[in-house]
Amino acid sequence: MAASANYLYAITEQCVGNNVNCSNWRLERTLVSTTKWVSLPLPTPLSKYASVMSLTAFGSDVWLSTMDQVSKPWNSYIATSHNLGASFKVAVQPLLISVTACGITATSQKVLWAICDEGNMQGQIPYSSDGGSHWTVYGTNQVLSHFGFGAFDPINSRLAVAVNGNYPRTLFGIANSSAPPTVMGKTPRGSFATSLCFVNPTQGVLLSDGNGMAPVSTLWYTNDGGAHWNKIAP
Repeated sequence: MAASANYLYAITEQCVGNNVNCSNWRLERTLVSTTKWVSLPLPTPLSKYASVMSLTAFGSDVWLSTMDQVSKPWNSYIATSHNLGASFKVAVQPLLISVTACGITATSQKVLWAICDEGNMQGQIPYSSDGGSHWTVYGTNQVLSHFGFGAFDPINSRLAVAVNGNYPRTLFGIANSSAPPTVMGKTPRGSFATSLCFVNPTQGVLLSDGNGMAPVSTLWYTNDGGAHWNKIAP
């Protein structure tokens, strides 16, 4: 699912029978103030990749991304709509390389981030400043071009936060594809970040798995951009 200021979107399918035979993949849309869903067809040829599709939205724009194609030229698809998902323009994106669909997040109608899992505990985080038409990867930047286990959260069009498993105690801030990551703070000691959710540059939560020690999962809160963390009681 994905949400914009006024709409909710979902990729759905119909599953029938004891063997759970699923088909009829669709894009669904509703106003946030109602529960009246409108069914929209997925653009060709994305429908056959719907089981591994990422969805994001901002304003009247909607984006769909898929995993690598199963035939030449092997690259991933990305589809862009400027009319609330009613129609899409589909393009091949060679830089969105992933064993599944790159998880895409729009922070404006121009700025998008993609989290791409390349397998073997490796990945990268491409960036687009033109609505997904072109993407940039970080090359020698080890924080985002070699993204192991960790967490990534775009806050707005000017800032994203990240914890890379190769640097597990550091909370990084990233402005765009050309700006080097800066150190915002440290993650809680003895924990390993599995998810980040910041509502602004100073306030956010971090979910950790305890780094193999009890408790298995712990939720932490910061109000100073990661300089200090406090446990949130269950």
